[in-house]
Amino acid sequence: MKATSLPASQARLIIITDPVLIADVSFDLLWWTDLCASFRSCGLRPTGRKISEIVVTPVRTKSECKLVLFSDASNKGIGGYSEDPVTVAPGVSPVCLWCFSQLPEGMTMTFLEEFEPSRERRAVVNDTEVGSGYSEAAGILFVLCCFLPPWAAANPDRELGAGVWCHSDSDVVVKMWNSKRAGITLLPYLRAFAHLSALFNINLTIAHIPGTENQIADAISRKKMVKFRRLLPNAALNPTPLLYNQVIFF
Repeated sequence: MKATSLPASQARLIIITDPVLIADVSFDLLWWTDLCASFRSCGLRPTGRKISEIVVTPVRTKSECKLVLFSDASNKGIGGYSEDPVTVAPGVSPVCLWCFSQLPEGMTMTFLEEFEPSRERRAVVNDTEVGSGYSEAAGILFVLCCFLPPWAAANPDRELGAGVWCHSDSDVVVKMWNSKRAGITLLPYLRAFAHLSALFNINLTIAHIPGTENQIADAISRKKMVKFRRLLPNAALNPTPLLYNQVIFF
């Protein structure tokens, strides 16, 4: 394969000797092609940053971030909310936005600790058992895709690499993003988070929050709406719709 989009002096010939890697390399090349196409079709300017600055983001504090989100996943679904209230219409009091979705097709949750206390919560995807981090990563992706587009549209003059902070009660997902390494199960989500970081020109931080402190997102994901309204009385009446049509749950 040849990187034909580069000048001849910079082109590189990629030789794959292990057939097992062909699918992974092809996926990465398609990911990059899709990212470039997104910039062209959406009329977005290049980020002005090196790819290493997108993948290895600088450390930010929560107070430095312009958008603060919470996410959670359960056997009922995935969801989350935005911490800072926003004005959705003139003369209307600011509200906190929230979102909810059923689990992606082919994914179910099972709580094995009820039978084997030493084992963690697991997810089952198309009859394959995976760690609970998979569903938690799906929750983060869903929340980001719900809130990033309207936030970006409302803040067209945001600074280069604006900070976005997302809480998750999954250590697995936090470690994945911090290390920028993932096994085959979570690798598509690592790619997706990096893709969104580049597409919306943000520095994404995924920080751990204990489950006991993530009760609002927990209530949303479990469809406990009475509890949710009690904990977040200024929440919007209806959930934020998912308008970003490039969302794919892996």
